[in-house]
Amino acid sequence: MPLHPLQSHLRSGGHRKASLATALVSLCTPWVPLGAVPACARDVSPKVLRAAVQVQVPASVRELGEMVGIDSGSSDSAGLKVMATYLEARLAALGAKVERRPVPPAAGDMLVATLHGSGSAKFLLLAHMDTVYQPGAAAKWPFVVKGDQATGPGVSDDKGGIAVVLGTLAMLRQLRFADYGTITVAFNPDEEIGSPGSRTLIQDLGSQHDYVLSCEPGGKERILATSGIATLTMTVEGKPAHAGVAPQDGRNALVAAADVIARTRDWSEPDKGFKFNWTIARSGEKHNIVPDHAEATADIRYVREADVTALMARIQELAAVPTVAETKIGFTVNRNRPPMVPTDKARAIAVVAAQAATEFGYPVIIRDTPFGGGSDAAYAAASGKPGVVESFGIGGNHGHTFGEETADLGSLASSIYIMARTIMRLSDA
Repeated sequence: MPLHPLQSHLRSGGHRKASLATALVSLCTPWVPLGAVPACARDVSPKVLRAAVQVQVPASVRELGEMVGIDSGSSDSAGLKVMATYLEARLAALGAKVERRPVPPAAGDMLVATLHGSGSAKFLLLAHMDTVYQPGAAAKWPFVVKGDQATGPGVSDDKGGIAVVLGTLAMLRQLRFADYGTITVAFNPDEEIGSPGSRTLIQDLGSQHDYVLSCEPGGKERILATSGIATLTMTVEGKPAHAGVAPQDGRNALVAAADVIARTRDWSEPDKGFKFNWTIARSGEKHNIVPDHAEATADIRYVREADVTALMARIQELAAVPTVAETKIGFTVNRNRPPMVPTDKARAIAVVAAQAATEFGYPVIIRDTPFGGGSDAAYAAASGKPGVVESFGIGGNHGHTFGEETADLGSLASSIYIMARTIMRLSDA
């Protein structure tokens, strides 16, 4: 396969002339800590970058702990406000212009922060502030570090991703690197519920940038493809009757729904990236009444829209002749996130990230087939303009599980290094 132009450029070195690098020193941000590299050089040496990462990591771990200590569930408006205030201050301290944008029906505002450099490449860094946990989770389950593992609500999903973004920006500032055109940071408050309020803004921001680096948990993976997500709702209308005296007069909606569920339970085709699973069912109010209403919901993961269309045709045909006579069965499909498919530009970005990972001594795998998970990165990719790569966040396990979610702090240094090096090299492309 021929090299993408970006890969060819990077493989050839992509070094700018010393005279040009020297000329741009005057464009660097004026604030520099004692001992920082006094240059805007695009090709900061691995040794210098590694040293800067090691200096940054303790501060990033501290910030991660502070964020985990803030309850910020998707419906927790008070907690999301505290989280946004914390991050607004951190981003402003890093020199960014920060805006809070209401994204109803989300319970909190979205943060959009912008940094301007001397170059032309435009980057969008994505992560989300919300978690799946309820108010009070942080008090019951505080942030704890044991060796290279940390635990706490949202520690990897996705406060670890936010820590990578903040750490990367802090390090670029420390190294006086400003050869990018624009870095925009977007932290949304509703990812865990499908981003109903923020999805349009994410899509708009994606269309305005060249590169999107999304920070869901990653560790040793960089992801180019995510599944589309949809939910199917089935409703069944029957007729009530006394379950003991005259059940024959009723039309049992629960039995009709159960029959459809049983006959469709094996419709998944994982080899095609298509997964169909019933997850919720409700029916009946009293034990002695034949239920006249039933409802069930199925989770759908897909790569091709045609597979969802085919599913609907099959299930409608099946429901047209219900097992329980005189019941009526209906279906609705709500599409949540679209699928994200790999592009040549995304592959080229992933190669740059993989090269950075190897340089750091932490090899990563590029995954270009969907695995069932969805991502806000798919919204950012919808316009087809930017190259989008997911999972620049830290590694972790047991996400969405109270008392068990962990983050691999051993991947924090590599994650910051990889994101920083990726931005540097793409700025030079």
